[in-house]
Amino acid sequence: MNRGLLSAVLHSLPLNPVRSGVRGIQDYFHYRPLLRFKAEDVVRGGVSSLAMAELLRLQGICIVENVLDRQRLLACRAELDSLLLDHEGRPVGLTDVPGTYSRQIGDVQRSVFAELVLYDVILAAVEAYYSRPIYLAEVQVNRLEPVERYEGDSYQWHHDMKGKYVKAMWLLTDVPMDGQRMSYVIGSHQLKHRTMRYEESRFTDAQAHAYGEVVECGAPAGSVVVFDTNGIHRGNRNHGPRRDVVFGVYSAGRYRLGCRFDEEGLGHLTERQQGVLRRSRTPSQGDRR
Repeated sequence: MNRGLLSAVLHSLPLNPVRSGVRGIQDYFHYRPLLRFKAEDVVRGGVSSLAMAELLRLQGICIVENVLDRQRLLACRAELDSLLLDHEGRPVGLTDVPGTYSRQIGDVQRSVFAELVLYDVILAAVEAYYSRPIYLAEVQVNRLEPVERYEGDSYQWHHDMKGKYVKAMWLLTDVPMDGQRMSYVIGSHQLKHRTMRYEESRFTDAQAHAYGEVVECGAPAGSVVVFDTNGIHRGNRNHGPRRDVVFGVYSAGRYRLGCRFDEEGLGHLTERQQGVLRRSRTPSQGDRR
């Protein structure tokens, strides 16, 4: 049965208990550790992938500051501007949320973003966290302009309804602790959610704080925040400075959108990076040259 037909059948099933049972089976086969998988420790700039993976297991989140040097940071900012501004400098990609601009990037040939979403230490850390090979599920750029306080969508306490699912959020601008940062409940990634209904994936402030300590993900430009989106987290909208980010999203095979790339132009990548890209390519793009 092809994936499109399987998805249609799944969505035709009653929500409970049949559909949740099918999802449980899918999760089991996608997320179970592979017994023969051997995680490799990749170290760059004093940052260890195995240490990052251990923090993810314990807390659901790790923050590594000042990864990007100024030259790479400026290149990333210029590339993000090219995606979120038209030729006359007017913003594009406005979402339904006030002051929020976003674009999905399917093409990782953009070298400055490929360097981020295929950062070797992060790939190795996420592989160690899953204990199995991973997929690049999504690449996205996002800009938050200063706005009045807003509550709703991703800017309220929630989990992403995808089970074990990892995001790396690269900060291209300074994010103050009281600015438009992300907040995360430490250890909440280990929660088992009874259903995947949208309304049951949202939480009040009191409910979120009852699950554990909250960490505010403010950090200097050039830092990266890696977190399991099954944990309870939220964005914060206020009059803090603009926040520009690039998201690399990783899965063990579920919820992936795929990516386009030219293998001949990526010969400089490591074996791990090329392997992730080969796995991540969708079937419709598999013969694309």
